[in-house]
Amino acid sequence: RTPQVVDMIVMGMFTGARIESLYRIRKRDVDLDAAIVLIGAEGDKTEAGQDRLIPIAQSLLPTMERLVARTDAPEDYLLRFRGKGSKRSDPDGKRFSRLKERLFTGIGRSATFHSFRRSFITKLGNEIRAPEHVIRDIVGHDNAKNVTMGLYRARMSPDEMRPYVDRLVYQGWAP
Repeated sequence: RTPQVVDMIVMGMFTGARIESLYRIRKRDVDLDAAIVLIGAEGDKTEAGQDRLIPIAQSLLPTMERLVARTDAPEDYLLRFRGKGSKRSDPDGKRFSRLKERLFTGIGRSATFHSFRRSFITKLGNEIRAPEHVIRDIVGHDNAKNVTMGLYRARMSPDEMRPYVDRLVYQGWAP
């Protein structure tokens, strides 16, 4: 009953995107040949998070290929909406919360979906040693306080980001 929740988790693990941003990815936002995805095409929590092209990590590619294949029209969303209201992620966000309550005890229960974003950023910075500006570009964080790297530097291309995201490894995960 939770395969879409699994897809949502895997997408979060390998993109660092916010949950609502994942639920706003449409078929037309994915280029499987180039292995890139447009995040924030319909807006994002922050301006820096809007309209950013990021590489699809090799470990995420099979999931993205399957999600794209099951959609018909370019305007179809990859993750289906099964509820009411303006936040497309709400029903599956609640399913995720119930799932973690059943599966985890102790500190694991305090995790939220945003924990995947935090883990993604931590892995890129601490394990892969990606420069901070790379991480900011991928996750859509603003760098306006740094004039040189924030104001004047253009966003990195997906090809420049790819060497970092393709090195992401999660123990026990195999696509």
